[in-house]
Amino acid sequence: MDEHLFGKFDISMSFGVAEHFREEDRKVFIKNHFRVLKEGGVAFISVPHKDCIPYRMYQFLMNFVNRNIVEAYPFTRKEFINIIKEFNIKEYSFIGSSIYETYNPLSFYRRKKGLVRDISFMRKERGTFLDQYMGRELTLVATKRKKLDYK
Repeated sequence: MDEHLFGKFDISMSFGVAEHFREEDRKVFIKNHFRVLKEGGVAFISVPHKDCIPYRMYQFLMNFVNRNIVEAYPFTRKEFINIIKEFNIKEYSFIGSSIYETYNPLSFYRRKKGLVRDISFMRKERGTFLDQYMGRELTLVATKRKKLDYK
């Protein structure tokens, strides 16, 4: 990443990108979210949740029928926490997508087929404390408070 971008932004975000990286590349991708932030900046990183049963079933079925799907490696909360601790990020929380929508059998189909195009027709999702543990998406929200310790 170009160093002239470091420390320039209040917000960094990615949605559905980090899960396409593995091992050290994955850490570097996440680290760069914090490197571009000013002190006090906030990073949002949203990925598929590894503990989401419908997501795992969909991945298994697509691989079983040999459909050409994009390779993805979903995250767990623990993995996120371990990575950001390496960077001395201490202020963080997680947001999960609604388990009511996640476990609705038509929800994933509607999203994949693009049947929900107009946000005015979307219904509000009911949230529970389980969303961040079992929802389809897992979103890390973290604040950069000082210089990163990780080189």
